[in-house]
Order: sequence, then C-alpha cells, then structure tokens
Amino acid sequence: MAIKRLVMFLFTASTVAISPRTYAEPLMSVTTMASGGTTPAQMATDIRDMGSQYTIVGTPTVVFNSTSGSATTDNRAIGTFAGGTIAAGTSLSDPVDPTAVFAGGINIASGVCLGTGFLSDNEPTSPSGIPDALRVGVQGANNGFPIDSTLQPNHEGEVSKILRAIPRIDVDFNALFASQLTPGGDASVLQFDIQLSSPGFLRVSFVFGSDESPFWVSQFNDTFAILVKGPCTPSATPGENLAKFVRQGVVENFTLIALRDCPPLFLKNQMSPHSLQQYPDSLHKIPGGAPYYDHEFGGFSTVLTRETAKPLAPGRYTIKFVIDDVADSKVDSALFIPAGSLKLFALNPGDYNGDGRVDTGDYVVWRKGFDAVPPINPATFYDGDGNGNCIVDSTDYYMVDS
Repeated sequence: MAIKRLVMFLFTASTVAISPRTYAEPLMSVTTMASGGTTPAQMATDIRDMGSQYTIVGTPTVVFNSTSGSATTDNRAIGTFAGGTIAAGTSLSDPVDPTAVFAGGINIASGVCLGTGFLSDNEPTSPSGIPDALRVGVQGANNGFPIDSTLQPNHEGEVSKILRAIPRIDVDFNALFASQLTPGGDASVLQFDIQLSSPGFLRVSFVFGSDESPFWVSQFNDTFAILVKGPCTPSATPGENLAKFVRQGVVENFTLIALRDCPPLFLKNQMSPHSLQQYPDSLHKIPGGAPYYDHEFGGFSTVLTRETAKPLAPGRYTIKFVIDDVADSKVDSALFIPAGSLKLFALNPGDYNGDGRVDTGDYVVWRKGFDAVPPINPATFYDGDGNGNCIVDSTDYYMVDS
C-alpha cells in the first residue's frame, strides 16, 4: 500500500500534454443526484420489479453513510445510467485507429449505479493542466485520467477520485470485510425498505466494474455488498449478503480478486488506441491485449444474478446496496443494477417444502419445526415460519390447513 502512495506526483500542465477526448457519440450516459436528475426514491423505484408481490414502504428511501453521523453518500457518486447495451463496433471512432472495433457496453440497458468516485464525465472538477474535455467518470472509452490533485506516474487511464478527505466506511460493509479495510473509504449506499405480501426468493442482477484492474487487484481489491435484513436478522449484524461467490465449494463474499480468478465471469477492457499511443508505458494497459469496451473500467463482470439462500416469509425487509474503496480511497469502482431487476419469485403461503404444492408434506415440515427442542430461533420459511415472526407456532399451521 505504501508503494501506491509514494509514487504519487503533482500533475501540472507542463508534465504531460493531454488532448481532449474526440470519440464520436453515443456513449453510456450517467445522471447523478448532484445534477438533480434523480432522487433516492426514484432509484429504488427504478430497481423494483413492478410485477413482484412487494411494495416500497416506510420513510422516503435514503442514501447515507451509517458510520458518519449526518454525512451522506456523495451525490456525484450515485445516480442512474442509460445506454449500457451499446453494440460492438457501433459507438466509437478512435482518432488514432479508426479501424478499432469496440466491444460494446456493460450489457445492461439502464438502471442505477453507485461508485466510489465520479460517475459522470460531466463533473467539472479537474486539477491544473487537465482540460475539462477529458473528465473521468465511468463513461467510455477507456482513456480516463486521474483527477485528484496528486497523481501516479505511469498509471494514465485509471479513474481515480478521493471524494472524502476523511475515510468513511459503512458499518455493515466493515462487518463483512473488516480484515481488508485499512482504512478504505468513499462508501456509496442506497437503502430502502420493502414489504413482502407473499413468501418467496428475492433476486437481483448486477455488473461490477473497477479500475483497480489490472494493476492494483491483489493489493486493494474494491468490492461491494447487497444486503437483505428482515425481522429475523440478528441485531448488530449486516444481514444476508447476496453478492457471493462459490469457489472450490466455499461460499465467500464477492471480491474483485475472486472475480479476476474466474475468467468466464470477468471481462478485461484495454485502454483505447488513442490512450495507448499517448501513454505507451502506462501500467494500466493490459499486457497481451484485450478488447476495447465503451466504458472506463479496466475490468468488469458479466451480468450476474444472485438470490436469497432461503425463501423469505411475508414481512418488512431492508435492502441495502453498498460499495466501498478497499484499503485506500483512490482508483474507483462502480456497481450497476439493472432497472426492474429486484424480483420476488413467490411461493404459495404454507408451501414450506417448496415443491409448488401445499399438502401433507408441508404439514410434516411445520410439525417438525413446531416440536423442535430447543425451538428453532430464528426460524425461516422452510422451517415452517409462514408469517415471518421468526418462530414456528400455531398460526403457521393454518397456512397449511387453508
């Protein structure tokens, strides 16, 4: 970690000549809260699958950083996006190599995005010597340049912005990744409550991209969590994290290094030909070559889908998306959630064995849970808890009997 900090240098106009981005549109676009283009409530509604048997409830959807008192997620690092399904070869005309075929977008048409730095190219903040035309949000192509006041030699192409001078880490994120946080920061959080009217599995899709790839993956490893907390979630715990990997039979929280080690799910994004010509010694380029995609991140996932390990009983649940810089506050990452992708796959009330029928088999499950000594605590829907009060009791029997 010390190496990453010691190699910084102050960037001035005299050190490197940077020409403005000259790629032809269209590109993926981002609208942040800072621009007034969206609100937390609108983002929650964007993510919701309107056909699922749940509603968004309670106080207005909030964006906050739960270890920082009144501090909120930086409005420049959370918003909505569109144009993420750009077809290969259709969007860019590289000024150095007009024959270069760009490989498309992130394969999500639109949705919500959270990042650890600027999301939009329209942010005006730049240090001396970097023209406003070369801003570095997540919008392609991969020719961004760090816009912190201190930059790293030979890392041109990285997207990097420290949004907070004092690192702030979300408490739930910290509980999951405490061993990796020294200290991290720039957490972005989207949280809201839903009311399930039917039991079922809750499912969500996402793409995760990071400019820690390719050079910093093993050292800094930004990551995220998608948390579900309900009436039976033990207090002072983060809830169930849907962002999981299974490697060699071991279930683990999602990390960038785990993603990198799973090539079928990990896509590499080479610096644009224009950038490679300007910065042939950049350590951000990918040795051996890689496709050019229409966004800034050096590595990103395919569209991944995860769901709760067990069905949820009817009740109120808190949904929390949180992404954080890990081990430092530089070099940024982002989480993209497709519109309408938070789905509930409903089960019949009383279908405690999940076979699609409510019959004597479900009575057996309920009776086993009802007679358990000591009582199952907390009980789940598959234990026979049909009303979500975390225990198996006589009221759950009537869901089978009905």
